[in-house]
Amino acid sequence: QILTVPPGYSDFRKEVQAWEEQGIVKKFPDGTVCDIGNPYNRDTKEHDTTTIQLRPLKGDMYFGVNGMQSIPQAMMGDFTVEQDVWVAPSNGVKLVNSQGEKKKWEVKAK
Repeated sequence: QILTVPPGYSDFRKEVQAWEEQGIVKKFPDGTVCDIGNPYNRDTKEHDTTTIQLRPLKGDMYFGVNGMQSIPQAMMGDFTVEQDVWVAPSNGVKLVNSQGEKKKWEVKAK
């Protein structure tokens, strides 16, 4: 699995760079991620393995140092995440403060 940052996503790029500094992700060395091409010949409908060529891909590509699960774990920060919790659709989530730029929500689970 590979993590890349599309052009124009500067905020996400900053986040990925912070993860790299924290040791959460690591950049693949240049030239180590390759496309092997498609050896299938549409005319002959056969696979010609002699046509396989490794073509290094360009751009920054990252992997999770301790697996890709380390990325969402880093995004959680100090949040406590509960799994298998049912939240009522109408009364389970309520906006309790909408003043200013920061909104405060209350979530009730059973």
